Amino acid sequence: MDNISLIGTIGTLIFGLLSVYLFFKSKRTKSILFISENYVLQTKNHPSLRLSFGDTEISNLSKATIVFFNSGTDAIKKSDVPKLMVVLDKRVKLLSSNLTVVSSPDNKIAAVACENRIALDLEFLNPRDGAVMEVLYESQNDADSPGNSPELSFDGTIIGGRISTRPYGEISGWPQKRDVMFDGVVACLALSNGLAFIYLGCFQPGWMPLLPGISLGVAFVSFFWLLVGLYRLTRRRMLRLPEWIPSDLR
Repeated sequence: MDNISLIGTIGTLIFGLLSVYLFFKSKRTKSILFISENYVLQTKNHPSLRLSFGDTEISNLSKATIVFFNSGTDAIKKSDVPKLMVVLDKRVKLLSSNLTVVSSPDNKIAAVACENRIALDLEFLNPRDGAVMEVLYESQNDADSPGNSPELSFDGTIIGGRISTRPYGEISGWPQKRDVMFDGVVACLALSNGLAFIYLGCFQPGWMPLLPGISLGVAFVSFFWLLVGLYRLTRRRMLRLPEWIPSDLR
């Protein structure tokens, strides 16, 4: 295989893999991710401690912290979301809800409580935009374990998109900055390795009789891992929690 044929073959493989990567990267997705965690603040197990909400005494007080944001790659407009709400079990009495953190005031995110539902309204959500909401409610359970509350669910429709949920406990396993940096280093090493073998195979064939053929295989594997590293890098960046979320919730 002469140098021109080797370069042409490697170039075809590279651009073929690159086109596949760019195709998946360019796909636009609309998705709202909800993450929730439930805390029990007061139960009947402590009868000497009395709490009241307004004029009503509360026996089992629980708090849910809800984080939601646009986890997709395309902006979500008001017209894309005909319905979006937090739903509490019918046995639960909703006491109060409040948006504690909003990514941007331009999003115009609002929460309106009615009976056991909290309707969410928004003007738009760019990728990574969202809010943090706290919900206080009176539970019928004497004791709940911290975690994703079974008394809490999410309902809604995104035209051309989807709504997903994750337990709050999974956040600790989400990608950190060091994971993103690792994938970036892998991509750079794969690129340099592939280019080095292309150079040796095309311009230094005397080093080894089979070097052009070996260079073709190594370059293909190197650029494949380059695309894997780039994909993982992009995916990890999207899975990371947005920077506007307070550090105590990470």
